[in-house]
Amino acid sequence: INLSNLPLIKDITELENLTHFGNLAIVNLPLLENLHGLQNVKGPVSGITIKKTRLSSFQGLNSINNISHHIHIVDNDVLKNASGLESVTGNMHFLDFVDNDLLESLEGIESLKTIKGRILIEGNQSLKSINSIQGVHLDSINTLSILKNPELSFCSLENICEFLTLKPSNLSYISNNKEG
Repeated sequence: INLSNLPLIKDITELENLTHFGNLAIVNLPLLENLHGLQNVKGPVSGITIKKTRLSSFQGLNSINNISHHIHIVDNDVLKNASGLESVTGNMHFLDFVDNDLLESLEGIESLKTIKGRILIEGNQSLKSINSIQGVHLDSINTLSILKNPELSFCSLENICEFLTLKPSNLSYISNNKEG
C-alpha cells in the first residue's frame, strides 16, 4: 500500500477491511492523525515507512506482529512514542527513527528482539530515552547510528555498551547527543 502526497487525507478508515499487505508507505499526509482503518491487518509485513504525518502514535497497527524488512519513521512532527507497535517481534533489517521533533521515547517497541542490519536514531530533538531497545540482540547488526539527539543520554544501555566494546569491526556512529 502506497499512500503518498495526499495533503487533504485526514483519515484512512476506509481501509478497515484490509487484512494483509506487503509494504506500507504513508508519506506526506500532513493531516493524518491516526491509523484507524488498519487495525485488521495481520503480519507478516515486509516493511513500514511513515513520513511527514501528524501521527502521535502507531495505534491501529497493533495486530502486526512480524515485520521482516524495515521500519522507517521519518519527519513526523507530533509523534511522541512508538505505541501501537508492541506486538512486533520480527527479525527485521532496518530500524530508523529520524527527525521526529516531539518523539520522547521509543516506548512501544519493547518486544522487538532482532535487527539484522542497521539501527538509525537521528535528529529527534525531544528524544530522552531509547530504553525500549535494550532487549534487542545487537549481535547481528552491522551499523549503529545514534546522532544529533540533544536530549538523549544512553550510556546505561547494556546491549549498546556491549556492541561498542565487543564488535569494534562494526560501524558505529554516536555523536552530538546529550553528555552522560
